[in-house]
Amino acid sequence: MRVVSTRGVRFRRRDCVGPWMKGLAGTGVRVRFMPHHDHRIEVFDATTGRYLGPATVADEASPEQIIQVRTARAACSRRLRKDLAAAQCERYAAATRPGKPERLDAVSAVEAAAELSAADSAQSTRRWAAGCAGSGRVLGRLCRIPVWCRAVTGLPGALAC
Repeated sequence: MRVVSTRGVRFRRRDCVGPWMKGLAGTGVRVRFMPHHDHRIEVFDATTGRYLGPATVADEASPEQIIQVRTARAACSRRLRKDLAAAQCERYAAATRPGKPERLDAVSAVEAAAELSAADSAQSTRRWAAGCAGSGRVLGRLCRIPVWCRAVTGLPGALAC
């Protein structure tokens, strides 16, 4: 059971409001929703089960922000696919007899240091992002892309925690 407050009905860490909520602060309600329609919920009285009305997300992102989020997700997805392909690419020496395969992974000391520092940086950023996940910003929850990936995209600060 949820309660109508001055900010609306709290549902999945979002405030949902409707014009019919005026004067109903403190009323107990039950929420029903369609899983694929997270922008709208249906609200019913908790005691009688009477339908009260629909409620929509109070601070929904603008179309421009949604486009930025989708662009950032696509960029992050491309970057992750590229990194995965690079990580899975292994070369082996030619073999004329059966035996254990020998990897061909000659890496200079400078390349190894650069790759290890990048991996350490990403790991520490992910640890920092874990603490940032509950910051309460709507866009941080809306875009559902890792904070470390959003930071790399260079989008406006509104998308970062």
